[in-house]
Amino acid sequence: MRNESPEQKNTVRAPFFSSPPEADRLIGVAVLILAAALLCYLLYNIDRSQWDFRVYYYAAKAFLAGNNPYDLTVLREVAGRDDMYNFVYPPLTLVLFVPLTLLGFAGATVSFLLLKTVLFFCLITIWCRCFLKEKKIGGIFLLFLLFGFNAAVFEDLKVGNISIIEQILLWGGLCCYVSGKYIRFGILVSAAASFKLLPIVFLLLLLFTDYPKRYLYTVTFFMLFAAVLGSTAIVQPALFQGFLANSSQVIGEGGASNPSLFTLVRIVLQRIGETTGVRFTGRAVLIIWLPCVLVIGGTALPAMLRLQRTGGDDSKILLITLFCLSFSLLHPRFKDYSYILTLFPAWILLKNYGRSTGGMLPILLLMMLPAAGSPLPGMRALMNFYPLLLVMFLYGYVVYSIFRSGRNAGIPLSCSSGNFSET
Repeated sequence: MRNESPEQKNTVRAPFFSSPPEADRLIGVAVLILAAALLCYLLYNIDRSQWDFRVYYYAAKAFLAGNNPYDLTVLREVAGRDDMYNFVYPPLTLVLFVPLTLLGFAGATVSFLLLKTVLFFCLITIWCRCFLKEKKIGGIFLLFLLFGFNAAVFEDLKVGNISIIEQILLWGGLCCYVSGKYIRFGILVSAAASFKLLPIVFLLLLLFTDYPKRYLYTVTFFMLFAAVLGSTAIVQPALFQGFLANSSQVIGEGGASNPSLFTLVRIVLQRIGETTGVRFTGRAVLIIWLPCVLVIGGTALPAMLRLQRTGGDDSKILLITLFCLSFSLLHPRFKDYSYILTLFPAWILLKNYGRSTGGMLPILLLMMLPAAGSPLPGMRALMNFYPLLLVMFLYGYVVYSIFRSGRNAGIPLSCSSGNFSET
C-alpha cells in the first residue's frame, strides 16, 4: 500500500509464505479432513452444544403454539429444560425457523448444522471468485479460515448461531456492491441485518460510491428496513415489546464470549476497581468508550473518503475491508463467532503486507493461534480478547497505509495458493 519506484517494483522480494502447489493441496486435504472430524464431533455431541439453535427451535415451537417466545418461562416449559436463553431476534425471524420444527430437535439440529457448513463453503467461494477472482481455494487459505481469530467459524458451528447465514447474505451483498449492483446490495444487506439489526449500517457504503442515486438508495433502504421492522410493532405489539425487552438485556453482555472493545473497557475498569477499591459505574465505561468510538470514526471516515476518490474495484475492496474492521471495533456486543466478519479482511491485508514487506509469516501464525488457557497471570483474559487485539492491529495498519500513500496500490487478487510472493 505504498508508492514504489520502477526499480522497487522490479525487485523480487522474499515471499511472505511460499509452498509448492502439491504441498498446498496436501494442506488443503488435511484441513478438510480435520474440518470433517470436527463436524462429526459436533454431530456426536449435539446435546452438549448448539445452545443458540436450541433457543431458535423452541422459540419457533412456542410461536406456532400461540405462546410468547420472548417469555423465558414459556420457552423453558416448551423445551422441557432450564438451560435456555432469551430469544433476542425480531419477531419476523421466527418464521424462518418454523420449517425446522417439522423435524424433531435432533434432526433439525443436524440439518441446521449441515446447512451452515454448506453455506460456509459457499461463502468461501464468494470470497475467492468475487473478490479475489480465483476459482481455486488454497490450502493455506482454508487453514487460516479454520483457525483464524480464535477459531471463530468452529465457535459458530458449536453454539448453533446464525452468524454464518448472516455473513453469506452480507458478503453476497458486498459482492454486488463491488460489481455496481446497488439494488441487490441493499436487499441482501437488509436481509443480513434482519437478525441482529446493526449490520444495516453497511448500507452507508453506498455513500462512498460515485453512483448518482446513492443518497436516494441509502435513504430508501434505511426507510424500508425501518418500515418492515416497525410493522411487527403494529401487527404483533406483544411480541415486539418482548423483542425490545430481551435485546436490551444483551447489549451490555460481557465475559469471554463477547470480546468487544466495549467489554474490554468495562473489564479493565472493573479490575482497576477491584485493586483500588473504587467503584466505576456504567457512565464511567461510556466516558472512556465514547472517545475510542470518536477516534476510530474520525480516522476511518477520511481514509474511506480517500479510497472513494481513488476509485476502482481494488479501492472498493479495501473500503469494505476498512468498514468491516471499523464495524467490529465499534460494535458494543461483538461475540467470539462474530469475528467471522474479519476473516477475509485479515487475509487481504496479510497478503498485501507480506507482498510489500517480503515476510509476515509470524503474523499469519498469530492470526491462527486459538484460545487456550495459560498458567501466566492475566494471560487467559488476554487470550479471550485476542481477536480484538488483532483487529486493532489490522485497523491501525490499513489506516496508516492509506494515509501514507493515499491509494490502495498493491492489493493482490489471488488466494489460490499459499504463495504470497510478488505476482
